[in-house]
Amino acid sequence: MHATTDDSPKTPKARMDLILNHRILVVDDNEAIQSDYRKILGVDEVRLDFEAEEQAIFGNAAGGRMRGGFDLVFASQGQEAVEIARKSLDVGERFAVVFMDMRMPPGWDGLETTNKLWEVDPDLQVVICTAYSDYSWEEMMDVVESPERLLILKKPFDAIEVLQFAHALTEKWSLLQAVRANTESLEGKIRDRTAELLEINTKLSQEIKERTRTETELRKSETALALSQHVAQLGSWEIDLLDPETLEGNPLRWSRETFRIFGFPPGKTEVNNETFFTAVHPADRERIVASVAELLKSGMRYSTDHRIITPSGEERIVHEEAKLILDDITGRPLKIAGTVQDVTVRKVAQEKISEQARMLDLAHDAIMVRDLDQRITFWNRGAERLYGWSSSEAMGKSVYELLYREDATFFQNAVETVMAAGEWSGESHKASKSNLSLTVYSRWTLMRDEQGNAKAILAINTDITEMKKLQAHSLRAQRLESIGTLAGGIAHDLNNALAPIMMGVELLRMEYPKESKIVEMFESSARRGADMVRQLLSFAKGAEGERASVHTDRLVKEMQNMINGSFPKNIDLVVKCDAKLPTILGDVTQLHQVLLNLCVNARDAMPGGGTLTLEVHRVSVDAAHASTILDGKVGDFVLLRVTDTGEGIPAGILEQIFDPFFTTKSADKGTGLGLSTVLGIVKGHGGFLEVHSQVRIGSTFDAYFPAEANNQRVELATKSEVDFRGAGETILLVDDEPSVREMARAVLRRLNFTPLTAIDGVDGLMQAAQNRTKLSAIVTDMHMPRMDGLTFVRALRHMLPEVPVLLASGMPDEHTTDEFKTLGVVHRLDKPFTEKELSEALRKVLKRE
Repeated sequence: MHATTDDSPKTPKARMDLILNHRILVVDDNEAIQSDYRKILGVDEVRLDFEAEEQAIFGNAAGGRMRGGFDLVFASQGQEAVEIARKSLDVGERFAVVFMDMRMPPGWDGLETTNKLWEVDPDLQVVICTAYSDYSWEEMMDVVESPERLLILKKPFDAIEVLQFAHALTEKWSLLQAVRANTESLEGKIRDRTAELLEINTKLSQEIKERTRTETELRKSETALALSQHVAQLGSWEIDLLDPETLEGNPLRWSRETFRIFGFPPGKTEVNNETFFTAVHPADRERIVASVAELLKSGMRYSTDHRIITPSGEERIVHEEAKLILDDITGRPLKIAGTVQDVTVRKVAQEKISEQARMLDLAHDAIMVRDLDQRITFWNRGAERLYGWSSSEAMGKSVYELLYREDATFFQNAVETVMAAGEWSGESHKASKSNLSLTVYSRWTLMRDEQGNAKAILAINTDITEMKKLQAHSLRAQRLESIGTLAGGIAHDLNNALAPIMMGVELLRMEYPKESKIVEMFESSARRGADMVRQLLSFAKGAEGERASVHTDRLVKEMQNMINGSFPKNIDLVVKCDAKLPTILGDVTQLHQVLLNLCVNARDAMPGGGTLTLEVHRVSVDAAHASTILDGKVGDFVLLRVTDTGEGIPAGILEQIFDPFFTTKSADKGTGLGLSTVLGIVKGHGGFLEVHSQVRIGSTFDAYFPAEANNQRVELATKSEVDFRGAGETILLVDDEPSVREMARAVLRRLNFTPLTAIDGVDGLMQAAQNRTKLSAIVTDMHMPRMDGLTFVRALRHMLPEVPVLLASGMPDEHTTDEFKTLGVVHRLDKPFTEKELSEALRKVLKRE
């Protein structure tokens, strides 16, 4: 059997999807800006004409607008805009969005116009467009009646950004109208009314059988039902149960709204039960068939959501409710009456809300919401990961008790700020459930209800604990690098000042044999100054000396002997060395200086006695460990550890201990270069330092040196004690310091050499050219004006490629030293040097054994 249809006059098919309003009002006194809006948002008129003709020929109602095209109306002043909005509202052509310029002299500005427009049409979505503003954000909030609805677009604006605003806000406006049209109270009233109408229809059917009901009354009832369904967007349907055992053959009737929901043109399609089940989504069909069968069997009310497929292929979600109608007298089933409602928009919105909740759980940041009593109402997975408390543990708890108990004043000040200003941001320190110390950057926002009353606080917390550590490490490294550069320059000048004294000590001793004590004092002071210079250079550049394979266990044994013989007896020494330690490539003098400085500091930290422990271990440093140490590296290392049980280092000065000239000792007991020198030597050997200290417990200094891969046991060569003198050979000394030249000339004569001197590289080339047949060797400085040592040697090699060259420098540079080696300069004399050291260096370059 075929279903009957409503025979009322034919009307165009309505659409259940959102009725998008593309009308936009642009308020701007600049015609160029208005032109830009037309280019970005305007409708393609040619395309519209084409779609109009297409609709006229083919009856296609789906066209009418290019995607992204909007109906634009322009106003140059605020008063004009308000009048346009009022007239449009009167004729039912409301605007969805207003793009508002901030400054439009001489009339109202953008904020005043916005308030006036909202008086005319409160639903308008307003975007303030400005290149600058006379108002701060707080002042704008005071001026505009609903600042939370206001959006800001900076000029010059981006076309994509304007288009996104237009699409989003017109859709938002449409959603607002749809929500209002489908309020829960209206749905309840319509259901009640529909149920009443269904009962009326049943009674009318009974009255028709008894011929007590007139056709006019029936049509009035049907008209009222159709009108109410159209308003509520709620369709109805009925199945007459001529055969209560099955649905097949029983007539099905749809209301006009039901036809629209299922996508069929009313009055043009005959529907039956097969039509309905064919429209049901294949994945839901079996469930719906079973539900209808259960309704026929048990008479229980039928209520469910399911998907349908319209003839155009569109997928929709509908909510259906139905009940079995029985004869009041016999109890025989008469019909199934039901309602159907398109809930696609509502379901999509619910899914978006669920998806947003899932995204919040995926966020790395800790996101929480708390009420005005500071009790937690939302706690995402990021908060669980950061703080350690699960959502079930945190919900309902006081955020103050959970996270801010240790800093009540800070928390109260932050709460007062967010309540007054609407937002607060800043850093804070917290402890996790496992008592792990955390540093977080927090952003709090005050959430308000529709009436603008404060209702909750949203907090987004980002863990910046590791970032703060890295920042501290980076700042410290930059500070040390800057100080190192300064120290290197000072060391260079001190070397030149000390060089004549160091070289002239032997001459003074011969000249004034009766003043030997004074000469020794000069020599001692000069050596002390030279040692300080070397410490500065070690700190600044990690200056290299003679490198060889070093056995650290032997270094420790030598240090053990020295400590036992010179340290106070109230200090107990403990030595721990691993067996079969690898060697390290280093300068034994500098490595000895590292151990000496660390042990002396440990001794001074225990004025009342204690335990000093020296340890040497082989260790492997992984990436996780290396990332926690400044300049930490991955690999195999030899660890030199010095531990004391002394006073410890306060946390406030722990970051300063490696700064040069920083010391907590009295002026006569320390220069502040010890630890900075240690750091420079360790870094110069490719290693790094780690420090642990607790007040009144003690300190531990760990020095990591790269282990040699071949691990050869090579003994260090001792310096020759040969007192070498020349045989009249001519030696050219190139140095820009007059005092160094004069003293070197006297020392060379005393060593039985014939000295020549030059004030820089240019002078040195001239002297070499004039004495090319006499020269036996050349001693040159590295840093000189006009022509430095490297440029001098490069030019010299074209003139005298075979003459031996000795490099004398107080501030060696690894890169420059390597370049000297490529030019055949393999011997170096570190300034300041003594007469004996100069003699020994000349012996090497002249190859006298």
